[in-house]
Amino acid sequence: MSSRRVVGLTLLISVIVVAFLGRFIAPHSPTEVLGAPYSADTGLLGLDALGRDVLSRILYGGATLVLTSLGVTIVAYLIAAPVGMFMALRNGPSERALIWFNDVLLAFPPILLLLLLATASGKGLTVVLVAVVIGHFPQICRLSRAAASQVAHANFVDASRLRGERSAAILRRDILPNIVPTLVADFGTRTASSILLIAGATFLGLGEAPPSSNWALMVSENRVGLSIQPLAVLAPALLIGVFIFGVNLVSDRAVDGTPRGSRLFASARALTSARFVNR
Repeated sequence: MSSRRVVGLTLLISVIVVAFLGRFIAPHSPTEVLGAPYSADTGLLGLDALGRDVLSRILYGGATLVLTSLGVTIVAYLIAAPVGMFMALRNGPSERALIWFNDVLLAFPPILLLLLLATASGKGLTVVLVAVVIGHFPQICRLSRAAASQVAHANFVDASRLRGERSAAILRRDILPNIVPTLVADFGTRTASSILLIAGATFLGLGEAPPSSNWALMVSENRVGLSIQPLAVLAPALLIGVFIFGVNLVSDRAVDGTPRGSRLFASARALTSARFVNR
């Protein structure tokens, strides 16, 4: 295992452990007031804008952000990647309609979609997550379509068509294994984008509301006292940055072992196709 992968896994596991197990070792309740606002003398990381222990709030507040950022990215891939592969496999009115719909979504920045949905449906974490999925959809769809287009006209795909296999089977057996490296490499960047969108929405007051100890909300609540008690802002911001960095390292290094297997799979399918055609 390479050193970069070890570093990425270490950072990622460390943040996940803090996010999900931290509440069991937190010295105080995340809502308990312990002293004067922005006091640096109480607790390991001082107190926040309302006099609550920063360390305890950090140990309680990461699970939602980690779960939602990973979950919403996975959901976006599960929806958009099959659509992109289908667009690459099929030509005709259906493909043109999907391309047109995709281009319309691309015209709207994700943050604008978020603001529009929040205005129409109200604030809340669910609205934010739906906006993030919609914002990721056209980009993932375009990426998967571009990657699948390089495979859709290969000999082994033509052989599958001649055997009468359905489109779903071709997408699952022939195309998906050959574009997985591309999707995996993009997953880290897309997860980072999800975190930034969710954190930005929380910062604007559109996501989770107080007294939640969400790391992004902590940055928003304590930014006014940055010069007085910087740890109340820097500590949660640092954890968000470490999590993004770890996800990117793991996804980048995970691709190292995948392309070779993908090419072997493609070669085997091509050989099988050649034998089928020769018969």
